[in-house]
Amino acid sequence: MFVGFCLLIFAFFYPFLFFGILVDNPDSIINLFTQTVWIYLISIILMVLGTFIFIIVNLGRSPQKKAKSPVISEYLNELPDNYTIFHKVRIPQTRSLISHLIIGPNGIFIIQGRSISGNFIIRNDEWWRAKTNKRTKTISNPGKLVKMNSIDLKRFLESHNVNIDYAWITPIVAFSPDRYTIEEPPLNYNLMPPDEVIPFILNQKKAMDPETKMKVIALIPHHSK
Repeated sequence: MFVGFCLLIFAFFYPFLFFGILVDNPDSIINLFTQTVWIYLISIILMVLGTFIFIIVNLGRSPQKKAKSPVISEYLNELPDNYTIFHKVRIPQTRSLISHLIIGPNGIFIIQGRSISGNFIIRNDEWWRAKTNKRTKTISNPGKLVKMNSIDLKRFLESHNVNIDYAWITPIVAFSPDRYTIEEPPLNYNLMPPDEVIPFILNQKKAMDPETKMKVIALIPHHSK
């Protein structure tokens, strides 16, 4: 690319550099004409060559599109019909915005699936952003967010006379495994790749009575998108 660009620049200025010399010292009009024609021919050749090199180099460096990984919402569509899924649930009078809320026969599952950039080191409740040889504590902590969502959801349900035990609420952070390293296991929430969320939910052995399940489902649609 650099060579091609230099050839293009050189080809453009080449006639102007030598044209002044030829005008000041012309051997003859025919000689001047002949030399000028040759200069422009050389310039055209250089421009074509430079353009060719530029195109070849750029084609060789054009990035290949990576296959797009399915997002967590696409995996959730694989849940059986006895699970009800809500997206972007806003808990009234709180700062909680639940990415995905699943209500099923074996409990309530809160999934934090919002993407944050970077690579992270996880120690209990803390998420540290890893950069070369240093780490900085993140402002946006998915683990703390999903636990806050659990608390706010429980309080919201109780304010509508729906008593839910914390054991029925399972907070999950779905995050790509190649972007985090666990130094100490997370506290009171579950961290896993998006493609493991469905098997995890289906393997939970808890049981929520159908009446409570229907009460929760009836409350949520007014606060989700």
